Amino acid sequence: MRAGLRRLRRWGAQTSYPVLMAAYDLRDRSLLTIEGMREVVSYIESFLVRRQLAGVPTNALNRLFVQFVGHLPLDETFPRALRQELSRQRRYWPGDEHLREAIRARPFYFSGRGPQRKIILERLEESYGHPEQIDFEMSDLTIEHILPQTLSEEWREHLTALGQDPDEVHRGLVHTLGNLTLTAFNGTLSNNPFERKRQIYSGSHLELNHALAAHTAWGREEILARADELASRAIAIWPGPLPGAAEEPNGFGWSRINAAVAAIP
Repeated sequence: MRAGLRRLRRWGAQTSYPVLMAAYDLRDRSLLTIEGMREVVSYIESFLVRRQLAGVPTNALNRLFVQFVGHLPLDETFPRALRQELSRQRRYWPGDEHLREAIRARPFYFSGRGPQRKIILERLEESYGHPEQIDFEMSDLTIEHILPQTLSEEWREHLTALGQDPDEVHRGLVHTLGNLTLTAFNGTLSNNPFERKRQIYSGSHLELNHALAAHTAWGREEILARADELASRAIAIWPGPLPGAAEEPNGFGWSRINAAVAAIP
C-alpha cells in the first residue's frame, strides 16, 4: 500500500487525490478493507501507466477524477465502481492488445516525464521477483539505450551482418521500450559494441539486464521479442479495463499513428 502511494506521488498523480481521499474516508469509517484500498491504488496507477505507454494525451486528467468521484458508491463496492468508471468508452484506458502494439512501436523514451519512465522500468524489474530487491530510491540508475542513440560504425556493421538496414532499424526502434533498460553504467556502456555491452550486462544486479547478456546479437527481432516479453509483464502488473470496454478512442487509427510517430527522425 505504501509502495503504491509512493509511486503515485513520484508520478505526480495529484489529479487522482480526490479519489484517494474518498477511499481513505471509507477506510477510516471501516467501510473499505485494506485489500480494497490496494485495488483503488492499483487501478489508478494502471490507468495512468497504460495511458502513457499507449501515448494517450494527459490534458483531460485535470478534471477527470473530480468529475466522477462524487458518483462512486460509498461502500465496499467502491474499487469495482472505480474500475468500471475508468473503463468507460471515452476514458481511454488501453486494453491488452492496444498496449502490446504500442509497446512495440511507440518511442517510450519520449513519453511523459523522466521519473514516470523510471517508475515503469522499476516495476518491470520488480516483476522478476528477485529475492534481493533493489532499493531504487537509493540507487543511481538511469535509462540506457541498448542499441545506442548514435550509431557507430561497429553497430552499423553489426546490423548489416544481420541482414538489416541500420538506419531503418535505428529510426523505428531505438527509443522503444524493447530497446531500453536501467543501469548505473550508462557512461561506461555508451555506444560500445554489443559484445562489450553483453559483458557489462552480465555483471549487473538487475534481472532486466541478465536476459540481455544471453543474446549473441541485437537487432530488430531481438528488440521486438523483448518488447513482447515486457508487454506481457506490463499486462500482468497493471490490470486493464473491464472486459467489453473500448480499447481505443473512436475515430483514431492508433496503429497508423504509432507507425507514423516511430518513423519521425
